[in-house]
Amino acid sequence: MTWHRCFLLVLLFISMKSYGQGIREKATRYFDHLSVEKVYAAHDKPYYVPGETIWCKLYLVDGRTHMPFSGTAVVYAEWIDPEGNCLTAYTLQAVDGTATLDIPTGIEDPAGAYTLRIYSRYQQNFDPHFFFQKEILLLDKAPEIKSVKDRGNELTVSFFPESGELISGLENTIAFKAENDLGNPVFVEGIIVDQVGQRVTNLSSLHEGIGLFKLRPEPGQHYSLKVIHRGEEYLFNLPPALRKGFQLNADSRSLEHILVSVEANQPGLLNGATLLGHIRGQIFYTHEFTGDSLRRFTFPKAELPSGIVHFTLFDAQQRPVCERLVFNKSPKERVEVDIRTDKPVYSAKEPVKLALSAKRSQNAVRAKLSVSVYQDIPTAAVPENLNLVNYLLLQSDLRGSIHNIQQYFAEDSPKVNALLDLLLMTHGWRRFHWQDVLAERLPPINFPREQHLTIAGKVTRQGQRKPVQADVMLQVLSSDQLTAVDLTTSENGLFYFEGFNFRDTTDILIQANLHNARKKQKLKAGEFRRAGSKLVDIELLQPEAPPFDSTIGFSGSFLYPENRLRRYADEVERSLRTDSLNESIWSIDLETVTVRSGLNRAQLRERAIQKRYEEKGLFYFDNTQKFLTDDPLFSVASSNNIYDLIRRMVPGTTMSRENGRQEIFYGRFSQRVKAAILLDGRKIPTAMLESTNPDDIAVIEVLEDTYASAYSDDPVVISLVSKNPGERKIPTPGIITLSHPGYYQARTFFSPAYPSTGAAGDQPDLRTTLFWDPVISTGDAPVERTFYVGDRPGVYRIVVEGITEGGVPFFYTQRFELAP
Repeated sequence: MTWHRCFLLVLLFISMKSYGQGIREKATRYFDHLSVEKVYAAHDKPYYVPGETIWCKLYLVDGRTHMPFSGTAVVYAEWIDPEGNCLTAYTLQAVDGTATLDIPTGIEDPAGAYTLRIYSRYQQNFDPHFFFQKEILLLDKAPEIKSVKDRGNELTVSFFPESGELISGLENTIAFKAENDLGNPVFVEGIIVDQVGQRVTNLSSLHEGIGLFKLRPEPGQHYSLKVIHRGEEYLFNLPPALRKGFQLNADSRSLEHILVSVEANQPGLLNGATLLGHIRGQIFYTHEFTGDSLRRFTFPKAELPSGIVHFTLFDAQQRPVCERLVFNKSPKERVEVDIRTDKPVYSAKEPVKLALSAKRSQNAVRAKLSVSVYQDIPTAAVPENLNLVNYLLLQSDLRGSIHNIQQYFAEDSPKVNALLDLLLMTHGWRRFHWQDVLAERLPPINFPREQHLTIAGKVTRQGQRKPVQADVMLQVLSSDQLTAVDLTTSENGLFYFEGFNFRDTTDILIQANLHNARKKQKLKAGEFRRAGSKLVDIELLQPEAPPFDSTIGFSGSFLYPENRLRRYADEVERSLRTDSLNESIWSIDLETVTVRSGLNRAQLRERAIQKRYEEKGLFYFDNTQKFLTDDPLFSVASSNNIYDLIRRMVPGTTMSRENGRQEIFYGRFSQRVKAAILLDGRKIPTAMLESTNPDDIAVIEVLEDTYASAYSDDPVVISLVSKNPGERKIPTPGIITLSHPGYYQARTFFSPAYPSTGAAGDQPDLRTTLFWDPVISTGDAPVERTFYVGDRPGVYRIVVEGITEGGVPFFYTQRFELAP
């Protein structure tokens, strides 16, 4: 009998061990498969005025280790207007984890909160919260007319028990978050009452609308929060308490360690449970419980990486029952950046000598960083903004935008750590579901990582759209990249060429023929031969940009600028207009005696469109959206019909079939409306529209409201302008050509140099960004740079942010003054 009892105990111990090991092994496999990426963009200053350029540096890192990616990768960036329309899309090449970008804005661009969205193709396999998405402000000098008194009146309060559920019979720590209908934090004071209205305890917000209170729920009792907000009484119900359950408590206020405790409210419940700890999928601890008493754990902060620490408790049946998030600031991962200027105060157009170095544990570290110097306008309207440190370690792993995020990184103290702890109690969200982990349901990977540019398409039988097996040949028609490659598709007709690194617009020829193993011939490098078959068609394929959701990402906006920011915007706008007047529309190069128009590419494009409209007798409007079908941005993919052309080129359009007819809708979500479609200013029958060749269209214009009324009573008109007969290309079956735009090549920031003696020139220098260098690398010796201040007096801020070779991000600032 004793032998049997011992044998059963051994079996129980082994099974408990296997439970814990099974959870760890499954989690490890899942996290290894997930292998997420993170991308971040630093830019030269927090706010802009229409007409200024936004200078950016991109960082692409491993989502678990934060190590910069080695080699090359393709990254996509989009500049999106306040209405959610993509104004410009950029394809960038990240080399060893970094890339540069400049985004010019027009002096006539409307003010508002624009969005910079950046992602890799691999990130499209997962939740769009993985994307970098941040609002960037173009300031308005005019005062806001709309009243804000009646906005944000509604109140909501959410409750977050520390263990995920209220547990009867145990003292529960409960966090709460109070917000108005705009999502902004609200300070509240109130009382917790039981089901008969008796007061149990008081509560009040501690910080950013967040607070906490203690409660020991009695079995069968229900509790509510009673609060008065703007003269109106609100009653919010707490979640019901479980009769049987677990508690997982954590405390990370200390500078040295994290404390964790686990208990259950019934005997025997904790036996066989497992506690697992991980940081970004890197598992650092598992423990299988063999007893039933309260257990406490201590984790030294220095032994863990910085970032969000997840503690999850599984019951004896391997079901996740509690989860707690805390934040760790590892003292071993502190990078000290020394920023020095040769003096604290400068005169107009004087040189600034800047020296900087990065150290970790008193040793120099190798790192990649950017340095920006811009005029600082101290204002309470602009909260401490996103940077590389708080984004990688905190914001990128949480849903929603964290208000005034940098306050949680201003110092490492018990007070700040307590606020950060409170924040994470109200942000219990992760990038995966434990049910998927334990069931070993791995997320599908539909988009592989892109290291180079790719060209994909499909070969079909001519005029039938039926896929066929084909021999496909691609030729790069460039004097410096003359290349010829070929492949044979499978029966689905799909082809995929990769490995290109075009740094400028490049012409490409693709030819296809029905597969014939005996007749297939390879081309030598640089050789051209007509090989396309009249029996096939070629269609280029390109993944669509993911839908834009304005509700996610980091909100960098504030409601209305303070007076000092309005004055700043007004001064900058006037200086920009003065600069534009000083640049004559006509310039003469005396050395070559040639006359140049002085018009930029956008102005020349608009003149060509205006001339086309005049030839066809169409109304021309300056301020409408116009899309050229021969733009290289759209030439890498073909359209099957007119509707496909519109959907592919015009942001915010969707197709839907109504009463057997195809219709185009324009707008986002609930505001979308049916659009009328015109061809050369006239409405045409649907049958005629469907038979129109999309290759015959030159311009697509979106007309809204007053502009639309010039042609129709419809609120939105999509106007198609056809090509002239001589411009229309007769398609050749089996052969297509395209102009690939290649990678975007960022411009170099211009920083003027002034003579050390004598006059520095009469032209005033009113720059707000004095210096921007996105490609600085540190090593054993300090980095030195020299730049010149301008004529705008005030306080200037030096911002340094970057990441070490080992994946530790850092951010430092310093100020100097330009005397009047």
